[in-house]
Amino acid sequence: MLKKPGNAKGSFPIAIEIIDLFHAKGTISNTAIEIFGSESEYVAQWAKTCRDELEEGKLNSIIGKLEVFAKKFKEAQ
Repeated sequence: MLKKPGNAKGSFPIAIEIIDLFHAKGTISNTAIEIFGSESEYVAQWAKTCRDELEEGKLNSIIGKLEVFAKKFKEAQ
């Protein structure tokens, strides 16, 4: 299952979790290609939506989108 943000707080209560936006956006783009295929018209749209949500701090929304595929496809877990 997908690892959700905030897991460090249990072991490290004063930890500050930081997301490297450059690499996270790249991972989102690569994930979109893996999910929809490089020729799909949905790749750019889905990836942009997720990258925008990342910029807005909406991590749970992105995780929710990914969990749909993780539940459906064993390879995505």
